[in-house]
Amino acid sequence: MVWRFPRGPRFPLNSQPVLILGAGINGASLARELALNRVSCWIVERGDIACGATSKSSRLIHGGLRYLEYGEFRLVREALIERDRLLRLAPQFVKPLTFAVPIRCRSGGWTAAIMRLMGMSATHSTPRGLWLTRTGLQLYDWFSRRSPLPAHSVSSRHGDVEPQVADAYHWVCRYADAQMQFPERYTLALLRDAREISAKQGLDFRVLTHHDVRRNGSTVQVVDLRRMNEMTGPPEDLVAAVDREEAEPLPISIEPPMIVNATGAWGDATLDQLGVPSRRLFGGTKGSHFLITSDALRDALGGQAVYAETLEGRFVFVLPFGEHVLIGTTDKPFPDDPHQAIATPEELEYLFELVRDVFPSVQLTPQDIVCHYSGVRPLPFAESLSPGAVSRDHHVELTEGDIPVLTLIGGKLTTSRQLGEQVANTVFEKLGRSRVASTRDRVVPGGREYPTDADDLAVRQSQLARDLRCDLGTIECLDALCGSVFEDVVAGLSSFERSPITGTQVPRGFARWVIRNEWVRCLPDLVERRLMLLLTGHISGETLRELAELMVVEQRLDATDLDREVDACRRQLSEQYGYRW
Repeated sequence: MVWRFPRGPRFPLNSQPVLILGAGINGASLARELALNRVSCWIVERGDIACGATSKSSRLIHGGLRYLEYGEFRLVREALIERDRLLRLAPQFVKPLTFAVPIRCRSGGWTAAIMRLMGMSATHSTPRGLWLTRTGLQLYDWFSRRSPLPAHSVSSRHGDVEPQVADAYHWVCRYADAQMQFPERYTLALLRDAREISAKQGLDFRVLTHHDVRRNGSTVQVVDLRRMNEMTGPPEDLVAAVDREEAEPLPISIEPPMIVNATGAWGDATLDQLGVPSRRLFGGTKGSHFLITSDALRDALGGQAVYAETLEGRFVFVLPFGEHVLIGTTDKPFPDDPHQAIATPEELEYLFELVRDVFPSVQLTPQDIVCHYSGVRPLPFAESLSPGAVSRDHHVELTEGDIPVLTLIGGKLTTSRQLGEQVANTVFEKLGRSRVASTRDRVVPGGREYPTDADDLAVRQSQLARDLRCDLGTIECLDALCGSVFEDVVAGLSSFERSPITGTQVPRGFARWVIRNEWVRCLPDLVERRLMLLLTGHISGETLRELAELMVVEQRLDATDLDREVDACRRQLSEQYGYRW
C-alpha cells in the first residue's frame, strides 16, 4: 500500500498542535474555527471523514419543530438562526424544502404536549390535532420571523392535492426548513477550507484518517491503523509519507496543549482509551434510514417532504432525495459499539408500515430498497428519559489533567458551526489566545455567488455545460458534490479525462482530483463519502474497478492490492448498507 498526503508545508515534529479526535462535522467545524484564528491542529480519525453520525442522519437542516413540546426554545431559536446562515453561506449544499404535516383531527394531543412541556412523562393518547399543530407552527414562525423562508400555511384536503396522503388526513399544514443531501461533502469543504487557511498562515494542519492515538501522560502517539493491519513488525518500522518527497516515522509522538474529543457516540470509549476518568456521558440512540426507488411514492410527495404522525403516535419522515425517496427514522437506545449499528429487517418493516399508513395507495417492497444506513446519535446520557425526550442540544465537558480534554456531547448537523465556535472559544481561553476572526459570515468553498433560485441555477448549469463541453447531467452531479469548486477542475481536463466513470456522471479527471485532494485512503472512502455513489444506486463491479485503477495511478493503492480492495468494498456495501449487485 502506498499513501501520501497532498503537498503542504513542512513542520518539525516538536510543533504542538491542538489534537482533535474525530473527523465528523463537529471536528471539521472546530478545525476551521481554529485555523481561521491561527491555531494549528491535527485531526485524527479511526475511520474516514464523516463516517459516523454525520453520514447517518436524516440529512435535514432544521430548527426542530418537535423540540418545542419539550421546552427547548433556545435550541430551536439558535438552530433556526444557523439554518438561515447555512442557506446563505452554503447554498450549494443546503436547499429549502417544504414540509407537509398531514392532520387527522381538529383537537387532540394537548394533554400529552403540556405534560412534556412541564418535563413530565407522557404516554400517547390521541394524534396531535390541527389546533395544537398550528400553535407549534406559529411559535416556529415567531422564532424565525427574520428568515427568508415563508411562514407556515394550512389547507383543507379537497380532491387530488399533493402530497397524496391517506383520506383519513383532513388538513395539511406546511412549513419551510431545509435539506443537506450530502453532509459528507459539506464536511470535506470545511476541511479543505481549513487546510487552505492554514497553508496561507503557515500553520500545521493535518487530517489523519484511519489512524488512532495512544496516550502516555502528556505525550500522544499517532498510529496508522491500515499500515498496522498490512505490515508485520513493530509499529516503529511503519512509514507514512507526509508530503510527496519525504516520510515521517510512525507512530508520531506529540505533546498537544489540548485534546478535543469529537468522536460522537464513541466519546465514552475514547475517554477510557485516553485514560481520562469520567462518568458516563453518552446514551446514544440508533437511527436507521432506507433509500427507496419508487416513482409512485415520489409522485405522491409532489416535491414536498412529509412529516406524519400515525394513529399510534409514531412519526415518519418521507423525504424527496434526488431520483429516490429517503424514509426514516427509528430512535432506539443502542448500548453496543456504534460500528455495529446496521439497519435490521424489523426496522424496515416498522418504517414500511408507517409509510403504508400515510400513503396506502403506494405499495412498497424490499426490492424497492436502493440501500439502507444506520448510525448512533451522540446524545447525552439520560437514564430515566425516553429516547425522544432526550435533548438534542449540545454541551462541552472539560476534564483537566496532564492534557486538558474537551468532550463534545450532543449536537446536530444544523448547529455544528455554532458548536465549533463555542468549543474554539474554550480552546482559546485555555491557550491564552484571543479570537481574531469568525466563521459567521465566511462562505463555504463553492458557495460564493451561487444561485439560490432554482431557475437561475438551471440557467447557470446549462451555460456551464456549454462552456465546459460536458453533459448537463455531469454538471448537475458535480454541482451537487462541491458547488462552483468543480469548474476550474473540469476546465483543465482533457477529452479523455472528461469521460465518465462507468455507470456514473463523474468524469475520470474529477475523480482523480478528489483522490489527490480529499484524503482518500481506501476505495470505500471514495465510493461512499467522496463521490456519493452509494446514494445514487449506480454502482457496478466495473465502477469499483475503474475507481480502484485511478487510485493506483494516484499512488493511493498498490496494483497488487487492487482485486482485494474491490472485493472488500463490494462486501462492505452489501453487508453494511444492503446494496444489491
